[in-house]
Amino acid sequence: MTGDRLFLPAPCHVDPCSCLLADRGGALGARGAFGDDCGQFLLGHRGNPARGDRTRRAQNGEIPQRVSVVLVNFSLEPIDRDDPRVLPLYADFIREADGPLVYDREGAGIDLEAEIAAGPPADLVPPNGVLLLALADGEPAGLGGVRHLDTDVAEVKSMYVAPPFRGTGLGRRILARLDEIAAEHGCTAVRLDTSNYLTPAVGLYRAAGYREVPAYNDNPKADLWFERSLAPEAQE
Repeated sequence: MTGDRLFLPAPCHVDPCSCLLADRGGALGARGAFGDDCGQFLLGHRGNPARGDRTRRAQNGEIPQRVSVVLVNFSLEPIDRDDPRVLPLYADFIREADGPLVYDREGAGIDLEAEIAAGPPADLVPPNGVLLLALADGEPAGLGGVRHLDTDVAEVKSMYVAPPFRGTGLGRRILARLDEIAAEHGCTAVRLDTSNYLTPAVGLYRAAGYREVPAYNDNPKADLWFERSLAPEAQE
């Protein structure tokens, strides 16, 4: 098991519009976010020009706002693909990743419920595969697997981060650990396939050092293929 900690927003009763996300190491930073839903808190200020100006300055980041954060214990652990904690996350993953494909790229229908029932790929099990469960304060927060660990090139599968934990760096941490596992097994590269409409995932892979390569399989649901070298010189 590997562990770390994340800071996530907590309910903020002093200023509902100023709850920020912070990270102990400063990698995430603190950002204010003001959406249309904040308008309900500003109605009482409209009659007072001074308050209106203060509200505008706060929205523009000119006035520091109080921050409320919660420390979340984060961990990654190998898990059996049949563990009951896996299915809800995997079901959400399939619906998000394959749901937009009413028909796959060979024209055959996609049965989402059948894919969910089948569970993660059967080869995400030792000794040549592993499935990781990400936990946040003991609650399931994400998945990620790697297989073909007995070959030169491993493959990442079933990468998923639950929506409340996106933007925290959790996906990058899962992916980095999968890369480490592949390297520990002597693999020289890791690859994966995905769909171009999964924009955040594609951005994650590119940021992690994966480069686009020609199709290495005939997966009809994929239209992007990536690979990352694990050779020491490629990490410099």
